[in-house]
Amino acid sequence: MNKSRIAVGAAGRDVLLECLTDLIGLMTERYGDVVYAWDVVNEAVRGSPSDKVLRNQAERYREIFEVLRANSDVVTGVTFWGIADDATWLDDFPVPGRKNWPLLFTEDHLQKPVYHTVVGFQPALPTHLSTD
Repeated sequence: MNKSRIAVGAAGRDVLLECLTDLIGLMTERYGDVVYAWDVVNEAVRGSPSDKVLRNQAERYREIFEVLRANSDVVTGVTFWGIADDATWLDDFPVPGRKNWPLLFTEDHLQKPVYHTVVGFQPALPTHLSTD
C-alpha cells in the first residue's frame, strides 16, 4: 500500500485548534492504515505566557495526547520542532517581531506545565499554578 503525506491547512488557527482533537481522531481512524506521517503544528502561546495561558497550553496538549495515546496502534511517534522557547521556528513567523512560546521548556530551559502533561502522561494539570 502506498503511504502518503496529508497536509491539512487553509483553516483559521483558532477554528483548527477548536477541532484539533476530533481531527486527529478522525485522521487516525480513517487513514491510519495508509498515512505514513502528518504534521500537527505546536500549540503556540502568543502574548505574555501568564499562568492562565500556560495552563491552557497544557490542557490543549493533554487533549491532543489523550487522542494520540488512544490511537497508539497507528501513531508511532511524536516530534516537536524544537526543545525550548528560546529557539523556535514560530518566532517571527508569520508576523515579524512576534514572540511565541510553543515548546515544552521555557527560554531558560525550565520545564513548563505542558512538559508534565506530555511526558508524565498526567490526566490533570499541575496544581502549583496560580489562578488568574
